[in-house]
Amino acid sequence: MRHILVAEDEPNIALALQTIIQKGVVNSKVFVAENGMEALSVFQKNKIDLVLSDWNMPVMSGGELLSVIRSSEINSSVPFLMLTARADSDSVRSAIKGDVTEYIVKPFDRESLLEKIISVLNKDSSIENTNEDGVSVYKKITDLINIRIAKGYLNFPVLQKIGMKAVKIINNDNNSIEDVAELIRADQSMSGKIMSVSNSSFYRGQAPIETIESALTRIGLKETGNIILAFLLRELFKDEKGIFGERLKKLWEHSLTTAVIAKEIASYRGSADIERHYASALFHDIGKLFLIPILKDLKKTNKEITEVVVDEVLSALHVRVGVSLLKQWDFSQFFVSVIRHHHDINDLSEVKPEVKVIMLADNLSKCMINKADELDIEGDVVSNLSHELGVDDAAIKKIMSDSKDKLIEAKMIFYPVEQ
Repeated sequence: MRHILVAEDEPNIALALQTIIQKGVVNSKVFVAENGMEALSVFQKNKIDLVLSDWNMPVMSGGELLSVIRSSEINSSVPFLMLTARADSDSVRSAIKGDVTEYIVKPFDRESLLEKIISVLNKDSSIENTNEDGVSVYKKITDLINIRIAKGYLNFPVLQKIGMKAVKIINNDNNSIEDVAELIRADQSMSGKIMSVSNSSFYRGQAPIETIESALTRIGLKETGNIILAFLLRELFKDEKGIFGERLKKLWEHSLTTAVIAKEIASYRGSADIERHYASALFHDIGKLFLIPILKDLKKTNKEITEVVVDEVLSALHVRVGVSLLKQWDFSQFFVSVIRHHHDINDLSEVKPEVKVIMLADNLSKCMINKADELDIEGDVVSNLSHELGVDDAAIKKIMSDSKDKLIEAKMIFYPVEQ
């Protein structure tokens, strides 16, 4: 367990830092203090692995905290990251003179912040996270992937033609049953799946469905687009053994759960594009799906890649990769925005309400999958997002209850053999 101490006097920034670290740094526990004096007390009572401190704080500043820690007899060499809005040369010189490990200027972005934190932790951690030359494995692997992305060496997978058309169905209000039926008939496998879904208990009807047109009438055109995307995405989560297979399984479960919850939230709020919320939630972590086979391939020649490194790389790079992937697939800006901003809790005023729905669903999904084990971690985030969206506590409870029932039925559709 990595113990990280955050010293920050602005509550919103402290919450953002806490959530980013807890989500992005595997096996971590975050202590939060609102000034240097409180942080020093926490530091003296716990074995801290990294300190992330604001520069300007009441009672005791970040610079004073750094000075006291560096002069202490216990854990004086702990990595210390200074966070401040003051980028002037005097602050920089003072921080360097005080033996700061890294210097981060506000406003910060999630990816660069996580990259610095993880890099520092790995550099300071046990040999399992460094190679025989003492180089951080995390940094080595992320550098390899970033270089490939920058030089265009990565071949993004091609979404099947029917998938591209399904996205257009979801985004278009003028589809005809005949046009969508013709699209589905062109894919024999998908035709069978749509017919099976229309006759399932999920879409209960009095009479059996025997034609594609009848199936579309029962299910709905945009909902059919969602089902097509879900089936295509499910195929990408191929079952494998080992650490990569386990992550693929968990990723699919989280994606499907988030989609079901997002649809319930959108319905509660009376959103016009409920189906689009479902579809974008399905794809919100698509970057991880693409990174897993890359990491699997790299592991063949980089035996030092551990489960911890895999999780840290996925966390740090999935947003950037996901955005690039959906742009190549020519998805709408709404889908791209969901991926780009679904972790941006630092300033919710910059996030559109539709994206906040996916953010809330993302957090509630983790609570549901972990049977509320993460409620203490995610509680403040859920509360803030719920308030922003006008969803009260009673509504959250109903949304979670309804989502559980619908998720059981959805799982029976998409992988009945496993359930």
